[in-house]
Amino acid sequence: MDVQNAKDLYHMARFFSSWYSSTPCYSVEKVARLLKVKPETVASYIVSGKLNAEKLGNTYKIPLEDLLDFLEIQIRGLELRRERRCQSAG
Repeated sequence: MDVQNAKDLYHMARFFSSWYSSTPCYSVEKVARLLKVKPETVASYIVSGKLNAEKLGNTYKIPLEDLLDFLEIQIRGLELRRERRCQSAG
């Protein structure tokens, strides 16, 4: 995921969250489609603690706020990497 894609997803999720009165939750599969990764990758984010999720039976549900927090962290990390690359190149 690149910085612009992460920022676009973040702003899109923020926009749509204003339409809901309660906190929506997303499945691992839905988050995987949004992030353009495999469901196994999202599951690894959950298991490693990078992405918070609620376990309901055999499945995980990811609250919107936790997804937004995850995206913010990813954006910051991507921006830092880009800054380091620019500094080392210049």
